Amino acid sequence: MSTVHGFQGDECDIIICAFNPPKTVGNKVALNDKNILNVAISRAKDHLIMFVPDNFNQFTELNNLVSLSKREDDIKAKLIEKSLFGSMNYIEDIIYTTAHHPINVFGKSKYKYEIRIEDDTLDIQINES
Repeated sequence: MSTVHGFQGDECDIIICAFNPPKTVGNKVALNDKNILNVAISRAKDHLIMFVPDNFNQFTELNNLVSLSKREDDIKAKLIEKSLFGSMNYIEDIIYTTAHHPINVFGKSKYKYEIRIEDDTLDIQINES
């Protein structure tokens, strides 16, 4: 498993893309970046599986991508999430995603995972539940 940045130039038979938006949305979020979305979807040789949030209209580029890939047999990710974890919002409820800061101060958190990202940095804090 890797982020899209780790797949630059690589290919796999099956690519699974989970487009998980941060809780606070700015213009520089990866879901609005054509280049990052292109890398994410162009690495699949045979199959591309995309998990997209229900409310993604504010992400213009992701919205364009999804409109190109609409099919009648699409399965709602929330139903899969409920089947696997017992809650349609399980992943969203346990993960907090935000931008990386020059100095990150981690303390007690209500989230199981805290993810802080930047173009060349990824911090993941795993909290006891």
